[in-house]
Amino acid sequence: MSVNEKLFKIVNNKAFMAIFFGWLMTGFSQLYNRQYFKALLFLIPNFINNQLGHLNEAILYSFYGEIDKSQALLDFQWILYYPAFFTASHCDGYREGYKKQYLSSMPTSHYLPFILSGMCSTVGIIIGAKHVPGPIFLGLCGYFLGGILGIILIKKSNDY
Repeated sequence: MSVNEKLFKIVNNKAFMAIFFGWLMTGFSQLYNRQYFKALLFLIPNFINNQLGHLNEAILYSFYGEIDKSQALLDFQWILYYPAFFTASHCDGYREGYKKQYLSSMPTSHYLPFILSGMCSTVGIIIGAKHVPGPIFLGLCGYFLGGILGIILIKKSNDY
C-alpha cells in the first residue's frame, strides 16, 4: 500500500477525523459527528475551564518560552480537570465516528489509549508545575505518551 493510499484511508476514517476536529477545540468532534447538543455539553464546560484556569494565556506564554509566567498564570484547581474534558470529548467523538463508519460499536480495548492519555496528561501537568518544561508541555507530552502506549498495548494484544 502506497503512502497516498494510507493517507487516503486515514483521512476518510470518521473516527480519526473526529479526533482531529477535537484538537481544534473540545466539542468539535461532536460537531463533526453532527451531535449538536452533546457538542454544547463539551464546549460550555471547556470554555469555563479555559477562562477560570487561564489556559489560553498560559499556552501562549509557554510557546514564547516564558515558562515561569505561564506557571504563575495557571489556576491548577481548574486546569487539572482539563485533560478529563479533552480526553472524554476525543473518546466520544472517536466512538461515534467508529459507529458511523463500521456500523458497530468499537471494541472495548479502544478505550485504553484515551484513558492512558487522560491519566498521563494529568500527571504531566502535576509534574510540570515544578519542573522546567512546564505544565503545558509536559501535559501535552503525557497526552501523546499515553495514547501511543495505549495503541501499542492494543497492537500487542491483537485485539485491534
